[in-house]
Amino acid sequence: MARSNGSPLLLGAPDALAAPPVAGLHLAFGEDPATQMTVSWITEAPVRDPRVSYGTVEGRHGRTVHVRRRSDG
Repeated sequence: MARSNGSPLLLGAPDALAAPPVAGLHLAFGEDPATQMTVSWITEAPVRDPRVSYGTVEGRHGRTVHVRRRSDG
């Protein structure tokens, strides 16, 4: 499914590791929108190894970034 406008394709299903469902997903461009993006979300349960997997619309999915965890609770 190619997208001509360059918008992200979001996959909303938890992976096979039984990650809790994600709520409040938010994407924002970073200081350099050509190379940076901030991804934030909320889960009801703690996540042991939080990370974001991403790729391209053309199907080259598989890059992973480990994230900084922040708890307001």
